[in-house]
Amino acid sequence: MAKDTGKHQATESIAHSIAKINHLNSKKHDGFLLAMIENRADLQGLPFLMGDDCRSGEKLAASFAVIVEGVRQLTQRNGQRLPDVSTDIRFGDLNNLAKALMTFCARIISRGVRAQR
Repeated sequence: MAKDTGKHQATESIAHSIAKINHLNSKKHDGFLLAMIENRADLQGLPFLMGDDCRSGEKLAASFAVIVEGVRQLTQRNGQRLPDVSTDIRFGDLNNLAKALMTFCARIISRGVRAQR
């Protein structure tokens, strides 16, 4: 979309794109992504998780929300910034992400406990 596109025109264009995506997905599970892979040579051969493999279950999603809220509150309370986890972990490994978050939270909690003494 061009930089000089008006707000109304941009909104209409985005809405139209979303409608096309929803249309393809309503015909076939992951239909939009499958169409993108089929029509774009740069995507062909790349590994994609699709279907239920790329979706979080309700329990995992709820747990993740609790962890995120806890980390957010800890960082705000202690004036800390989250580490750049992209350099510390591989995102494909949920266990490494959980370990990194637990280590970070433990550090913040221990600093808070020492400050209160």
